[in-house]
Amino acid sequence: VLIGFFLFLVMMGVGGCGSDKTAVLPSYAQHYEETKSRYTVGQSKGMAQDLAVVPVAEATDYTFSYNVKAALAVNEDTKDVLLSYHAFDRVYPASITKVMTALLTLENGNFEDKVTLTHDITFNEGNVVRSMLKKGDTVTVEGLFNALLVASDNDCAVILAEHLAGSVENFVSMMNERAKELGATHTHFANTNGLHDANHYTTPYDLYLIFKEAATHDRFLNTVGQKDYNLEY
Repeated sequence: VLIGFFLFLVMMGVGGCGSDKTAVLPSYAQHYEETKSRYTVGQSKGMAQDLAVVPVAEATDYTFSYNVKAALAVNEDTKDVLLSYHAFDRVYPASITKVMTALLTLENGNFEDKVTLTHDITFNEGNVVRSMLKKGDTVTVEGLFNALLVASDNDCAVILAEHLAGSVENFVSMMNERAKELGATHTHFANTNGLHDANHYTTPYDLYLIFKEAATHDRFLNTVGQKDYNLEY
């Protein structure tokens, strides 16, 4: 079977990850009621016509014998849900956060722009994956985008946010607004790279909605298909 789009999100044993099963249906349903007027009159399936839909009753229709917190697998060609396990449970997205950072870069950035760092990028925790760019270095948006997705460089997420929105805080607001536009109503971002924050969370189904939108961009698919990348600056 040829699967054009196969998303399998597994949240495994992340310390502190909890589940919030309250008010799941009203939230998604409310989003539909508030946004259905955007879609063409007469479309019988409304906003969900291009999405794989997981009925709440079937959100946990698979049993894993090992430590998996949540998972979702979708055949995007047929919109069939191949596997769903706690698809609406709250989880911490970690570096999958960078898919949203990449999406906003694709939608708002000029990949030929050159960015000169005005300050060093520092983090409060150790062992953070980073590019080691420093104050005074100049790099293109394209370079930052590739390092973000291929090497998972956390500092590149910060640099892109500051370049595109003026500050990380402004960019995070853009992330949360875009998530809502996509129907990811149980997602809240607190940063651009996924470093742990108790107020930074999503669900497997929300990640599907975000990833599906990012996958409409050939540049995104081509970049995540690379096995390595050398950042020039």
